[in-house]
Amino acid sequence: MIKIKQNLSLKIVRTVFLLMGLVWIIIGSVFLLIHINRTTSFTKSTAYYYNGRLTYQVIEQGYFEQVESPYEDDALESTYITIYYDPANPTKCYVENQIDLIYTFEGMGLCFVIVSCVISFIILRRTRIQTNIIMNGQTVTAEIKNVEIKKDSDNNKYIILHTTFLDPFTGIEYSFDSPNIRDKELFKNQNVEGTAIVHFLRKDPKQYVMSAYEYKNKRNY
Repeated sequence: MIKIKQNLSLKIVRTVFLLMGLVWIIIGSVFLLIHINRTTSFTKSTAYYYNGRLTYQVIEQGYFEQVESPYEDDALESTYITIYYDPANPTKCYVENQIDLIYTFEGMGLCFVIVSCVISFIILRRTRIQTNIIMNGQTVTAEIKNVEIKKDSDNNKYIILHTTFLDPFTGIEYSFDSPNIRDKELFKNQNVEGTAIVHFLRKDPKQYVMSAYEYKNKRNY
């Protein structure tokens, strides 16, 4: 029997969002450390931005000196902004407005992590429901009727097993479809016969879990 991995697609999406979130947070943290280092070792001042240059006063050895430094940001034209300059080299400065970049990285990273947590909650809830069905539902062996190959939005192929189970006591036939399956052998050949293990609730047959399957090539008579 081949076990079916439950909620596999959601788990992949959760991992992708979590990794993206961590990457954004790490990048933001690096910028934050650079910002902290500069603000503690550099001197704070106010500069006037005009025509591609920053003009500001620095105090070195008890006297003020006006310094100009090139800077490119048309959105700041003719405005006063907070800067941090290097006392050892006053023409080297750091614009405080760049901290917005830190907030952007950290904020985006946090959003991705939150989405990952929400997906984790959905997976946990689904797992509990599936466990309840397996523990308290009826377990049957359904027959594989046909194998269907589909494509997701990224054009990746996956397989759906269409199965049926005929209840010998009631004569009712139940249909069960598998979750998305990626089976290399089934991609090569869909002309197979076999069975699948299905757990379902008698009161609500739409609630079911397909946990495993097995198959073999159909005989050609």
